[in-house]
Amino acid sequence: MKILLIGPPGSGKGTISELLIKNDQFMHVSTGNLFRAILKENSTLAEEIKDLMQKGELIPDHITNKVAANAIQKLIDNNQDFILDGYPRTLNQVDYLSNYCPLDYVFYLDINHDQLMKRLVGRLTCSDCNVVYNIYFKPPQTANLCDYCNQTLTKRSDDNEVCVQNRLAEYEKLTLPLVKYYKEKKKLITIDVDCKVEEAYAKIKQQLLK
Repeated sequence: MKILLIGPPGSGKGTISELLIKNDQFMHVSTGNLFRAILKENSTLAEEIKDLMQKGELIPDHITNKVAANAIQKLIDNNQDFILDGYPRTLNQVDYLSNYCPLDYVFYLDINHDQLMKRLVGRLTCSDCNVVYNIYFKPPQTANLCDYCNQTLTKRSDDNEVCVQNRLAEYEKLTLPLVKYYKEKKKLITIDVDCKVEEAYAKIKQQLLK
């Protein structure tokens, strides 16, 4: 089974994916995680991605396609069920993906704008195990330390109000056409995620069990 989650940054794609992985044995393809792994490398690609993120700009399609396809093809070869999180984001990426990976479900994660801003601006991530916290909704028990491994929590350089607004504007410009595309293909299922993440997960699980 191949699932795509579409939603703006901060809509809960990663957390919902974690629940599907833990409870339903899905594998996870997150371009965010793939890029974070690359950023730890000492490479030209890492420097290019870092510069784009600091400016609040999206990664170009040709880079994203190559990075994502490498991970996706391995799962296809091993006959694994998986979730796509953050990819494809553009119609060009949809075309590239459709050449080798037809999708079974496409979920659109819909959320209120003000709630979305708090999720993004307040986000903190563990530098070691990548657990995500939020100063408004899910603060750590000890300030700036992970509850699980006691490592330092970090704030993404692009999780400030100006960069977030830029990212959301880019998202609407490039990604909302995907919503229209999959809706016309009668593939799109809209999920209201302006709620606790467990409730959003339950809504998706209900659709998968139909």
